[in-house]
Amino acid sequence: MDILKIALAEDHPMLRKSLVAFLSLKNNIQVVVQAENGQELLDKLKTSKVDIVILDIQMPVLDGIATLKQLKSDYPNSKVIMFSTWYSNHTVTKLKKMGANACVSKSEPEKLLDSIYSLS
Repeated sequence: MDILKIALAEDHPMLRKSLVAFLSLKNNIQVVVQAENGQELLDKLKTSKVDIVILDIQMPVLDGIATLKQLKSDYPNSKVIMFSTWYSNHTVTKLKKMGANACVSKSEPEKLLDSIYSLS
């Protein structure tokens, strides 16, 4: 299996570092882009090719929803996992209509891996 290249946008440094460490435990996953907000992510994606983007919804500068819109405009085939603390059915439906491939709660990190593998 090829290495899955991941981009991660998460504004909380501790959670971002923890997620990178968690994902790095898998031999076939490599976090190649880390960003504190959506704008930083979009800037870094101009020079980095990734397989999957993991996006926090609530971030400063450019939040996950605005970033999702821009990602789908700039990279229509991008695979995106929205990662947040809470989802309503309405929010999940809205995000999927916007192009998100999956929505995962931060309280269920094991589902993050399931989503990554299902998109690969």
